[in-house]
Amino acid sequence: MTTSVSTKVRTIGGASMLALSAGLTGTALAQMAPAPLVAAPTPTAPTPPANAAECVVISGTVVCPPGTDPDGFFDLSDNPLGLDIQDGAVVQGPVIITGAVTGAVDGSIQTSADGDGGLAAGAGSDVTIGGFIQTDGQFSVAVEAGDGSSVVNDGTIYTTGDNFSDAVSLGADSSFTNSGNIATAGEESFGIGVRDGSNVTNSGAITTSGEIAHGISAITNTTIVNSGSITTSGDFASGVSGLANTNLTNSGTIATSGVLADAVSVRGGSVVSNSGTISTSGDEAIAVFGFGNNVSITNTAAGNITTDGLAGFGIVVLDGATVVNDGAIATTGEFGIAIDTQEASDVTNNGSITTAGDEGVGIGVRSDSTVTNTGSINTAGTEAHGIVALNTATIVNSGSVDTTGDTAFGIRALADAQITNSGDVATAGAGSRALSVTSGATVNNSGTLSTSGDGSFALGATDGLTLVNSGSIETSGNSRAIDARDGATITNEAGGTISAAGTSDTIQTGANLTLVNNGTITNIGVDAKVIDAGDGLAVTNNGQIVTASGIAIDGGNLATISNTGLIQGGQNDAIALNSGAITNSGTIESLSSNPNGPLVIGGTTPELDAGINFEAGDDGNEDGAVTNLAGGIIRGDIGIAASSGNQANPAANDGSQQVVNFGTIIGRTGDAALLGNGDDEFQQWTGASVTGNIDLEAGDDTFILEGSASSVAGSIFGGLGNDTAIIAGTLDADNFFGFETFQIGSDLGGTLNDARIVGDRTVDGDVVIVGEVVLGLGVDSLTSTGAMTLENTAVITIETPLDVALIGQTVTVLQDGTGFTDNGAVINIIDDDLLVDYVPVIGSLAVQVNAVNPLANATDPNVAAFGLGLTGGLNAGTLSQANFDLVNNLPDFDAYQALALDALPNLNEGAGREIFESSSAASDALNRHLLSDESGVWGEFILRGADQDGFSASQGGYESSQTIFTVGGDFVFGEMGQIGVLASYADIENDDLGANGALRGQTDIESIKLGVYVATSFAERGFLNGEVAYLTGEIESTRAGALGTINSAQDFDGFAYSAVAGFDLLPDENVSLTPSVGINGATISFDDAVEAGGFGFTVARDDAEFFELRGAVEFGAQVSDKVDGFVRGTIIHDLSDDQRLVTLSSAQLTPFTTVLPLREQDRFELAAGASVDVTQNVSFELGYLGDFADGYDAHSAHVTARIAF
Repeated sequence: MTTSVSTKVRTIGGASMLALSAGLTGTALAQMAPAPLVAAPTPTAPTPPANAAECVVISGTVVCPPGTDPDGFFDLSDNPLGLDIQDGAVVQGPVIITGAVTGAVDGSIQTSADGDGGLAAGAGSDVTIGGFIQTDGQFSVAVEAGDGSSVVNDGTIYTTGDNFSDAVSLGADSSFTNSGNIATAGEESFGIGVRDGSNVTNSGAITTSGEIAHGISAITNTTIVNSGSITTSGDFASGVSGLANTNLTNSGTIATSGVLADAVSVRGGSVVSNSGTISTSGDEAIAVFGFGNNVSITNTAAGNITTDGLAGFGIVVLDGATVVNDGAIATTGEFGIAIDTQEASDVTNNGSITTAGDEGVGIGVRSDSTVTNTGSINTAGTEAHGIVALNTATIVNSGSVDTTGDTAFGIRALADAQITNSGDVATAGAGSRALSVTSGATVNNSGTLSTSGDGSFALGATDGLTLVNSGSIETSGNSRAIDARDGATITNEAGGTISAAGTSDTIQTGANLTLVNNGTITNIGVDAKVIDAGDGLAVTNNGQIVTASGIAIDGGNLATISNTGLIQGGQNDAIALNSGAITNSGTIESLSSNPNGPLVIGGTTPELDAGINFEAGDDGNEDGAVTNLAGGIIRGDIGIAASSGNQANPAANDGSQQVVNFGTIIGRTGDAALLGNGDDEFQQWTGASVTGNIDLEAGDDTFILEGSASSVAGSIFGGLGNDTAIIAGTLDADNFFGFETFQIGSDLGGTLNDARIVGDRTVDGDVVIVGEVVLGLGVDSLTSTGAMTLENTAVITIETPLDVALIGQTVTVLQDGTGFTDNGAVINIIDDDLLVDYVPVIGSLAVQVNAVNPLANATDPNVAAFGLGLTGGLNAGTLSQANFDLVNNLPDFDAYQALALDALPNLNEGAGREIFESSSAASDALNRHLLSDESGVWGEFILRGADQDGFSASQGGYESSQTIFTVGGDFVFGEMGQIGVLASYADIENDDLGANGALRGQTDIESIKLGVYVATSFAERGFLNGEVAYLTGEIESTRAGALGTINSAQDFDGFAYSAVAGFDLLPDENVSLTPSVGINGATISFDDAVEAGGFGFTVARDDAEFFELRGAVEFGAQVSDKVDGFVRGTIIHDLSDDQRLVTLSSAQLTPFTTVLPLREQDRFELAAGASVDVTQNVSFELGYLGDFADGYDAHSAHVTARIAF
């Protein structure tokens, strides 16, 4: 009887089902040749002894002694028995015991009839086989035991019959341990067969050679451990087969060589762990077959799984399986598959997987499966696949996947796959794909996807691809890096590279591509594009998109491109679209035009390539919009083209193009923008620049200038049609041509409401001013050849930068050609000038410029006179620009008056007054009885100070300090006369004060006096003194204020005179009371002074004349023999009452006259002193002299020494 069940039932047909499911190829079964069968080993049976020895029961044990038992032993009582088949015993019939058997077989059992087994034992048996058991009949089992049995084989068990002639067959919950040799030679015969819950341990050799034979066959929940060898050689054979929940651990060898054979075959829930060798060499054989769901197969680092036949499989599992390869799996035949799974499986490869045949597969999975590869997968055949997955699979690769055959695939996944690659996927054959996915796939690549064969794709996809790349996607042959159909979304992150080197495009897709590039996308091939996409293209580029000679981006209709990086075309356009919108703050450039490109229609030269080219499209009516932000650069032989004047395609572009420029647009060959035949618009904003012409071409076009016209280094052409230029920026160049209307200012709002005219500008067309326009009077103007209209929204703001140069002129601001209409515009003249007045004159529009004198009504006559002189200079055009600006920019009358006071020289009369007073102080001795009876010489030192209050704003006061040195000598002539000479030097320092008492400057005077005096007496107590003197010296003045520091120097000379007569009323020699009268005067002439600084005045002063009447009373007394003292009071009346004038002239101002203060210096003078006779001939005098008047007082002290002889 047999107790094992064959698991050789296939539900997939070798490689053919995977191949058909993945759409790869059909199975060529007609070409398969069955593998030759390997002959089973033929164990040598012991020779039966000559003596007969029957098996007998002795004490409950069946004992078969040495010798030959010719018919075997039967016990069907179900009673337990022992068993002892001794060495040398040969039993030539079956040994059948239905009860539990405990014992050993050290001899041999040999049967030959069909249905005769070797040893059959009941449940619970425990048998050790160290001898030899062989059956030769069909349906014959060599060793059979019931449930719960334990069998150990150290010997040889051999069957030769077909039809379940198993070597070992055990019931449920049994165990079998083999360290010997087990062999079967018949078809459908098993080496070991066990039922549920059993354990099999093999460290020996198990060999089968018949078809459909199994080395080990187990039912459910069994455990199999193999460290020996299991070899099958028949077709459809299996090395190890188990039903559900089989647990197989192999560290030995399991090998099959038959067609459609399995080295290992287990069912659902089973676990296989291999650290040995599992191999097949027959066609369509499977090394490990997990026939059932939720199988787990692990090939450890020491494990090796190989197949060598046509369409061989390394590992095949069904749904829900888990496969882990840490070792090596290799297939060498065509159509070979290393790992093949059904749905919802989990495959992990940390080892190596290789296929050598054509159409081989490294790993194949189906829907909802997961593949994780950290190891290596290599295929060498044509149409081979490293990894192939059906719907909704997840593939994670951090290892390597390499294919070298033509039309091979590194990774191929069908719909909705999730692919993550951080490793390397490379193909080298022609027409190959590193990664191929179908609709809805998501790919995240941080590794490398590469191809080197012609006609290949690094990544090929159908609809709905989602790709995130931070690694490298590259081709080196004439191949594409990425080929995708509609709806692709590609994100190339920073550090990511996508590149191609051949004649194919880097990225080619269908409609609605969304591309975000933060890395680098390049193509160095000849005339190859970087991106070639259909309608609805959306590109956000923050990195580099660069081609050596082709178009960087080629899109269809309704494209959207945003660029902050570099988009660079070679000998072609950088961007070529039918229609769409482009926003740029990076660089978009075409390096040059293709010298062999298509010729311009009707011409002999190739069309020029552009940074951006809007092509005509199918209907010739495609709209385009370009916004070039600050920092953005667009350049090419033409910057932006959509032109009928540069077309090789017969369809002209009649669409409307809009260009909004805040950045830089450069046309290297003359045209920066050619915008075609539609109603186009070009906006030039502040900060933007254009190199080359802007040609709006045919259509009703609009040019909006918010920046400056000079920022266009070229001409601006309106072309055919009714064109309008809106000037809402700075019109500083005459570079507009072909515009019918110029709108100055705008009703568009925002910053487009005002305009600036710079220079004398002329426009050819009608001018309509609707907003604010600003011009500089005398430097800016606008002339139109047509009509000029000022709308009621217009504001004409006229700045006044020139001022003084325009005084007395009528200056044109706006000039029409054929008519001027003012509909109520506001004319606003920026009159920030103190010295100039502006009057608008309407005809066209001009301004009359007049000088004004804000100081005309000044209360101070000297300030008013200054105002007249400056206004005269304005009208004469002699006032310097610097001084004009200084005065003109003053805020009001008070500031102007303050500046005038700073400009005027000192008008306080201090210099002439103190020259005269210092001269009078030096001769004060002449006011007393001077006559003596001895000749002598004398010297005097005086310190004097004076304070004068201010009289008006222009006639300030001063504070004077003086040091006076005087020497003299006199000679007695006769009894009543004395004549003398004197010389005096005065150092005078005047601090000149303003009306408020603040210091405004300083006057330094050096005065020299040379004089002759005479003293006589009459009537014994009377005296008469007189003096005549010459005065000369130098005056230096300095002052500082709003005009800076002003210096001047001048000389003076003149004469002084005085006479005094007095009479002592007391005859007492020791006491005197002497009244006196006299005169004192001087005339001083001043050279003209030329001031350095300010307005450079030449100061011409009238002579200073002084004439005083003096009346005095002096009381004197002798204090001691050698000391005399006196005190004198004098009333002085000043008879000089003529107004002194100072005339000021300058190269900048017309001459004008100022007046000095009219001060009648009536005053009281007090003198006191004492003289000391040191010796008969030497005396000293100490004295004080003070002057007191309204607003003036002075004080001096002197010491006089006299030597008589």
